[in-house]
Amino acid sequence: MNKAYDRSHAQRLLPLLQSIGTEITERTHEVRILQGRIALHERRGGDLENLLDLKATLASHRRELRYAQTELERLGCSLDQNHPLRILIPGADGQVEHGFAWEANDPTLRRVSTGTVIT
Repeated sequence: MNKAYDRSHAQRLLPLLQSIGTEITERTHEVRILQGRIALHERRGGDLENLLDLKATLASHRRELRYAQTELERLGCSLDQNHPLRILIPGADGQVEHGFAWEANDPTLRRVSTGTVIT
């Protein structure tokens, strides 16, 4: 089932999108740090228990990232592949191309097709 949002409904989504966007940003950052620590640990041949703890933590962050992305999909929204911190919201016809875009830490909602700010 496609979700559809007019301007007012899309604007009401913004607090939830802010929360999901923050979680995605923070967890993506943690995933990158953990991947680097695991790679370093594997090169240096450190303690196996520590390595397993790092991998378990990485798996937890990846799982939570998938949950956040699933929540976006449940709302009918998606991450913009060209701009990873931008969330696309389908328009009133259910099509993203006719919908809205919102970027993390930006209070404005924009039209996807023109980039026009919606107030």
